[in-house]
Amino acid sequence: MSSSSTSTFSTSTPKPQGTSIHPPKVTPPPRIMAIGIPGNPLLRSIPFIVLYVTIFLPCHAQKLVSTDIFATGFPPMDKIPPTEPAVLALYDLSKVPHFAPKLINNVTGDGICRTNDTTCDWTCFACTRPTDIKTCPQKGVWGLSYDDGPGPFTQGLLDFLDTYSIKAMFFAIGSRVVERPDLLLREFQTGHVVASHTWSHPLLTSLTTEQIVMEMHYSVLAIEKVIGTKPKYTRYPLGDTDDRVRAIFSAMNLIPVIWDRDTLDWTSNNPASHFQPQWIPNNFTQWVATLSNDTTGHISLEHDLFPISATQAPNAIKILQKAGYKIQTPVECNADMRPYVNQSIVIPHSQVKNQTGVGLGGVAASAAAAAAATAYGPLLRGWIILLASCVILLI
Repeated sequence: MSSSSTSTFSTSTPKPQGTSIHPPKVTPPPRIMAIGIPGNPLLRSIPFIVLYVTIFLPCHAQKLVSTDIFATGFPPMDKIPPTEPAVLALYDLSKVPHFAPKLINNVTGDGICRTNDTTCDWTCFACTRPTDIKTCPQKGVWGLSYDDGPGPFTQGLLDFLDTYSIKAMFFAIGSRVVERPDLLLREFQTGHVVASHTWSHPLLTSLTTEQIVMEMHYSVLAIEKVIGTKPKYTRYPLGDTDDRVRAIFSAMNLIPVIWDRDTLDWTSNNPASHFQPQWIPNNFTQWVATLSNDTTGHISLEHDLFPISATQAPNAIKILQKAGYKIQTPVECNADMRPYVNQSIVIPHSQVKNQTGVGLGGVAASAAAAAAATAYGPLLRGWIILLASCVILLI
């Protein structure tokens, strides 16, 4: 197989896959010692009780969810995990093809496409296999999915989705799970579908077989640590896959879900793209216009890591509802209500409520509040407690 190149695929600007419609441009806690504080002995203890309950106890509880779970046994965040023979031994890789990984341009970081498609490459040649779930089989059904979280804006998106009983599928990056396990747990507990999306979000076709195994192993393990079961489903970062990657996923009992409708919201993180928020509803408007000619339903790609998807979710959902689409998760529309290795866990059927009076402001405010709480919550709490303690000491 030739490794010469005719085109590239990029971590920031991958080739669109499927039938993506481009947007119209016009448009533990430290031990507190009782030091000498004058006054009533009971009053002397109050500042420390307040400090413990409001600062140290919540922080310690947060550690039980995140730090204590991930402190050991996990690789550094956002880096390809080192190869571990003990992990590789867990999987039968005998059927994985031995062709070499694709090359990476060392200057730009872009992947280099092969001249000929001998590996069924989706990113470079739009080649898929029957094992790739790409659409909802039934016409008039829409599979809603979000990638790359949990992130600062996931909470706002979940607030909106949960208000209207809309179920979506969230493909979570392992390193983001470590950062926000509470949001992943909420996704799971409220009936959304949680799936894996690698540990550090690399271009999989450019990795060795061993590296791919490690990426997927720790992605799945991080999710299992939080929700108590392994996900059956996964998604290739940037849709970057070929037959070698598919074979590895099969050996790890992972089912890939891709898409046939790309909102291109991933370009919003690149200022050079000049991405406009209205492009998302514009895309949905054009997509639903083809309903009468459709032979299948669709699966859309959005990202909860960015504020764009959170703030535009109400508009996108309204457009789908108005067009008469039934909104489901990609696994529900493909007749699987048990998307986890623990088959006793059954996800609820989607029962979408009509939106009434919900605009972009509410979702944006919720997302902004979540981000602010993450950034400033501990600082604000510290100032409040400091002032309260000073007042008590003056009694």
